[in-house]
Amino acid sequence: MTWSELCQHYTNEWVCLVDVEHAADGSVERGRLVGHFASAAEALRQVDSWHAGYVVAYASRRARRARMLRIAA
Repeated sequence: MTWSELCQHYTNEWVCLVDVEHAADGSVERGRLVGHFASAAEALRQVDSWHAGYVVAYASRRARRARMLRIAA
C-alpha cells in the first residue's frame, strides 16, 4: 500500500510495515502492512516478538511523512 492509502485505512493508528520503500527525502512511500495498533507501546511490544526489519510508524490523515519509532536493520 502507499503511505497515503495506509493513512486513510488506519487513521490515527500505529502501523507495522515490512518491505518499505522510501522516497528520495527519506519519507515512506509504500510498504506491506503486518499489523496496526492503537498505541505505540502495543506496536513496539509486538515488533519485539517478531524479527528485525520492521518499521513502526504513525498513520494519520494529516501525516505527510511517517513518524518512525524504529527502523531495525
